[in-house]
Amino acid sequence: MISIWEKLVTFISNLLEPYRYPPNSAIFILILTIALSVTISTINRMILDIEKLRRYEEKIRKWRQMYFKAKRTGDKKLLVKVERQSKYIQRLQSEVASERFKPMFIYLVPFMLLFWILNSVYKGITVVILPFELPRLGSQLTFFWWYLLCNFAVGGPIQKIFRIT
Repeated sequence: MISIWEKLVTFISNLLEPYRYPPNSAIFILILTIALSVTISTINRMILDIEKLRRYEEKIRKWRQMYFKAKRTGDKKLLVKVERQSKYIQRLQSEVASERFKPMFIYLVPFMLLFWILNSVYKGITVVILPFELPRLGSQLTFFWWYLLCNFAVGGPIQKIFRIT
């Protein structure tokens, strides 16, 4: 008996048949990566208080600079000042991490499900053939590696466009 998962993967495989092999697969996955990055950035932009996070991160950055300067120079007064602020900075770090984690509750499960389905659809298939060799990866990449490279390439710039980082 065929499981629901297998039926779903077969159905999506049939839908994506024109996009299962290079070069269409590479283009489809790149466009999908862009769409997912824009969606995540939009959700983050709507939910997060970006300005508050920037203020907190700037305070944390300045504190770290003072901390490393105090350690490097051995300045005891500065070290005492930095240590006095450490609990406050830890609280800010905790709040920043917590805030940045909140939007993941919205998109993590649907995106992981989509990723698992697509990973099953493209299982064992070369989705892109690069004109050069990548160290340890070669020139023929699977869905996972191509998605990862695309995500690294487009994720940061999209976050900058949305002013999230």
